[in-house]
Amino acid sequence: MLQSIRQFASTLTLFNHYGPTEATVGVAMHRLDPACDYRRLPLDDRLDGMRLYLLDEQQRLAAPGQHAELYIAGPQLARSYLDAPHTAECFIERDGERLYRTGDRARYRHDASLEITGRSDRQVKVRGFRIELDEIQAQLAGLPGVAQAAVECLPKGELGQQLFAFVTLAPGHSVSVAQLHGQAQDRLPDYMLPSLRIVEALPLMGNGKLDRKTLQQWADQVQGGVGGALPRTPLEALLAETWAQVLGLERVGIEDDFFALGGHSLAAVSLASRLQTVLAAPVTVNAVFNAPSVAAFAALVQAEFKLSPLVRLSAPGAGANLFCFHPSTGHVQHYRALLPHLPHWQLWGLQKLGDDDTVGDGDIDGLAARYIEHIRAQQPHGPYHLLGFSLGGLLAITAAAQLERCGEQVAFLGILDSQYARSADEDSIETLLADATQALTANSQAVLRGLPAPAKTELTAQLAALPAAQRLPALAQWAQQQGLQLDGDSWEHLHTRLGHQQQTRQLLASFQPPRLHCPVQVWWADATLGAADFADPQWQQLSSGAYTREVVQAQHLNILAQPSVHQQLAAGLAALATDGAV
Repeated sequence: MLQSIRQFASTLTLFNHYGPTEATVGVAMHRLDPACDYRRLPLDDRLDGMRLYLLDEQQRLAAPGQHAELYIAGPQLARSYLDAPHTAECFIERDGERLYRTGDRARYRHDASLEITGRSDRQVKVRGFRIELDEIQAQLAGLPGVAQAAVECLPKGELGQQLFAFVTLAPGHSVSVAQLHGQAQDRLPDYMLPSLRIVEALPLMGNGKLDRKTLQQWADQVQGGVGGALPRTPLEALLAETWAQVLGLERVGIEDDFFALGGHSLAAVSLASRLQTVLAAPVTVNAVFNAPSVAAFAALVQAEFKLSPLVRLSAPGAGANLFCFHPSTGHVQHYRALLPHLPHWQLWGLQKLGDDDTVGDGDIDGLAARYIEHIRAQQPHGPYHLLGFSLGGLLAITAAAQLERCGEQVAFLGILDSQYARSADEDSIETLLADATQALTANSQAVLRGLPAPAKTELTAQLAALPAAQRLPALAQWAQQQGLQLDGDSWEHLHTRLGHQQQTRQLLASFQPPRLHCPVQVWWADATLGAADFADPQWQQLSSGAYTREVVQAQHLNILAQPSVHQQLAAGLAALATDGAV
């Protein structure tokens, strides 16, 4: 503001005036020197009778240069507030003198003038360090090309208190967030580095002051600006989930930088630790620094790590093994919810996160055979205990059949909300087009809706001639060839995801219910049974062994989190011990 006034009204004499309402506004001022480039405006001329004190937390006088809280005394001081408790907090007695506690922090300069440096309520503790948000704000405002800066602090997941900064650029300047972040690193220690965003203007209230409430809302909504690039593979989906958990965000896009989203060195340690657990691989902190996005880290994993399909879920210890098969996501993290309820069992997960997704050519028998190799390397002979959720249930069934054909005993087969067919009618071509239109940018939606009637008729006929599973990939390819754009996504990412969906459909299509001899325990989510497209797979006919069926009040995706499932599974496995099948 000072620069603007000097530019457009260079002959004006300017005064910096300070005084809160509680001191009837006027307290101190300073006449600005036109030749001085002020970093902060000083105060050196007190109004008649007014006295200023800088006191530390023990209400002792602060030394020159020390940041402390500013107190005011003098004849202009208000008597009190109508709110008596608030009065006791802000108006105090010290050495027989009545003082007003301003909440402003200040320091004495070398020339004995006073400099306001921030607010006491703008002092926060981040990662064990007490810091001044306004000091960060001042450093950012001094960066080349920055016109204004505002900093807020909010609690965010495992990061604890997280710093957010919003800056505006000076006219004629162009700088990226990455460039600003690099410049900020030269001025601020790691624990004071905020997550940066460039905005057109900072929010102001009617009186021209910064609207801190709106800034906090902006900071709270930062996660809404990330996560545009969706995961393409099961590995990326698992990594994105882990990134979001550590950052305290709802979602993370695969191209979003961990550190640009507010991650710091301690958070990177936490992320590396989590990744070691979920990937069962030796992940170092340097790996996070070298590949800070989900996409980059997934590429690093594929290039440098040999991920085994078999991953330990339990801490090493005594107990029988329970092998858990992945659903269509490819990872086995949902099974960790079972660990507290099965303390005497060794849980293992069969995951599918590698780049060899063509194993078995989409054939469920080939995939199950690969998993059995790893299971038998860990446990050469039965009795085996198998558990599968969703697609994992079909894999567990197929694995059980192959083990029995090898003469091995399967003592337990658990199937959680698994089916391999749907009874719902196929969506019409019109429904497919309407749904697909919503995924496009506004301009591309207008282009598609304005498609000439002959072209639309031809497209509809081409899609209708294809099997239902091939229509969406074909439509995506056609839309890309027409130059249409996806909203917050890329065609490359979409085609990859559609490819994985096609592989899952191939696995489901290749499943043929075998004839087993082991005991079978089945859980259904009541929401699944009530769905319009539910087709009963008749699991009661699956085996000549004992059959148990449980219905749980749950949705498909949260059935593994239900206490009733935990209790029933623990009871079923405990019964095996009494039967000598463990």
